[in-house]
Amino acid sequence: MARSYPNMPIIIPHFGAGYLQEVLHLAWSLPNIYVDSSGSNQWLDWMAYDLELKDIFNKSLKTLGPERMIFGTDSSWFPRGFSYHI
Repeated sequence: MARSYPNMPIIIPHFGAGYLQEVLHLAWSLPNIYVDSSGSNQWLDWMAYDLELKDIFNKSLKTLGPERMIFGTDSSWFPRGFSYHI
């Protein structure tokens, strides 16, 4: 879809939620791919290898640049929004 509509921005939430490598490959090849940082990022716990949020930001910045990264949150306002402490 992103290739068919090159002028339409495609936003992938939660850094791809476990599909970071695929998102970075896609973003590398298509300039209309954006990512956002919303969510609890619990998907990091289910990765087959250790990965920290700072690594996610660094790799995303290196691939996408700051202009294609979007701050996002699933909270209605800070600090409310999560039912458990992070």
